[in-house]
Amino acid sequence: MRTSRAVRAIITAICSVLPCGFAQAQNTVAPQACQILMVESLDMETAPTGEFLVPVTLNNRPYKLLVDTGSVLSSISGDVAQQLGLPMLLAFGGGSFINGSTTNRYAMLDSIAFGRLHSTRRWPVVIDPDAILTPTQSGLVGPDVMSNYDVELDFLAGKMNFFAANTCATPVYWANEYSQVPMNLNAGSQILIDAMLDGKPVKVFLDTGSPTSVMSLDAARSLFGWRDDDPRVIFKHTVPLNGGAPTPFYGFPFASLNFGGVTVQNPKISLIPKANFSPNGRDDAQVILGMSVIRQLHLMMAYKEKTLYLTAAEASRTPPP
Repeated sequence: MRTSRAVRAIITAICSVLPCGFAQAQNTVAPQACQILMVESLDMETAPTGEFLVPVTLNNRPYKLLVDTGSVLSSISGDVAQQLGLPMLLAFGGGSFINGSTTNRYAMLDSIAFGRLHSTRRWPVVIDPDAILTPTQSGLVGPDVMSNYDVELDFLAGKMNFFAANTCATPVYWANEYSQVPMNLNAGSQILIDAMLDGKPVKVFLDTGSPTSVMSLDAARSLFGWRDDDPRVIFKHTVPLNGGAPTPFYGFPFASLNFGGVTVQNPKISLIPKANFSPNGRDDAQVILGMSVIRQLHLMMAYKEKTLYLTAAEASRTPPP
């Protein structure tokens, strides 16, 4: 079932079991002192469930990949690997998605390109399980690509813009007022930020590859002291999340999620059991923030600066430099 793609965050770093030394996408021009330099701009294509895809070139053939800050490495489907004639190799170990969907296969691309930005050597990509992608999605773009740049997500204009690492006080060119949030990058360059959910501290995991926001039901009960029979926790439905075991989804009337001066009122955060949320034992109160919230924002992810800049999606607009 395609609804099983409710969350697609890779929660085990796969890079430890794949060949090291990733190709660095190259900048076309070196930035000067205090210069906001855009090196490429890609059109977004919105998926029916709210995520977005961008055009890429894999071994000189055009495809569309879904942008997923929740992944560790970029990936392709098994069908794409066959179309490109790529041997699918086995890794010594593997990686897992939420609800236990796993993969231990990868392939080596001769080249991967995003417009004018391209790899300078062969690039490893994970082979996604069949249940992770829809037929229109050829794979995922992960932080192995994005962390080489400052990346802007402008949902109102439908653009994903790549900038050379910022040398100015701020890379926010489109508005005078903005919020600035420290980004905690894990070993896979996935983004976590500190936040408050109904007055309680949580870690927010920024995941453009998830259409909805999700939290462990067990972690939420422990954090807020809910009883197991709390009437505010309402059963919604059951789906085989990511093609794995049937997963019950619950709702709760959260009042607010706050981070970096931004307040999301009445955030819609689905709750699923710990066994489905974290098959590898992660049980902290971590909110996977999906596109239902992210799409309301205008973001600049400054990876090297480890800072997230954001405004409302409809903030006053200035064309990119």
